[in-house]
Amino acid sequence: MAIKILEAQVFHKRYKPRENSFNYKVDYLLLDLAKLPKKQQKLSGFSLVNFSGKKHGKRDGADLSIWVKELCQKHNIDEPQRISLLTLPEICGWVFNPVSFYYCFDKQDKLYLVLAEVNNTFKETHTYLCHKQDFSEIDKTDILIADKVFHVSPFYERKGSYKFRFAYQKKQLAIWIDYFDLAGKLELKTSVIGKLEEPNLRKKISLLYGLVFYNLRVLFLIHFQALRLVLKRIKYIAKPDQKKPKYSVTKN
Repeated sequence: MAIKILEAQVFHKRYKPRENSFNYKVDYLLLDLAKLPKKQQKLSGFSLVNFSGKKHGKRDGADLSIWVKELCQKHNIDEPQRISLLTLPEICGWVFNPVSFYYCFDKQDKLYLVLAEVNNTFKETHTYLCHKQDFSEIDKTDILIADKVFHVSPFYERKGSYKFRFAYQKKQLAIWIDYFDLAGKLELKTSVIGKLEEPNLRKKISLLYGLVFYNLRVLFLIHFQALRLVLKRIKYIAKPDQKKPKYSVTKN
């Protein structure tokens, strides 16, 4: 099936500069890129809730599978045989999407590469290519480490590292991303964990109203938490110029 819905719990916990955590429910779409309509990679049958390739990859509406394969070629990675994209869809053409994940499978249909496409509120994006050194199958015990090279929060410096973990199963998905400073101290824990469901009318209605609430809540929380930290006189870090290229690879 081209589309599945992930009923997920999203968790964030900051340890520095002040401890703070929140947990909320949100529904994602899991899309089989090979089965999507090629014309602008638009969904059909979802009406107000939709997906457009113009919000991903090169932002030109071109086939995202080609973009993923081009990145693989640049980094001497075997071309994936199947690609699934976990992302938030648009609502009436709009969405704030902090991160999307491209799951890449080999000829044996084993997960060997995950692309984490990260966006910030400054309309910038960076993609982390996550894989093991030998490109063997990724499971939930594997820790994939990447240098932090992209500015996301104005209260964290653009330094340190991320530790990624991924669990991909037929009926459930889990993602863990932990951020550490240069001294190796944990600063932020995040996770997305949920079960996969086939889309039906009830799920489509739930997706629509849930995402309206999610988008408003995320934007509110981003600015509300920023205001709280400013009032607490936590150092505000101005956004540096984005580094080039706009992609990087895990180190292990």
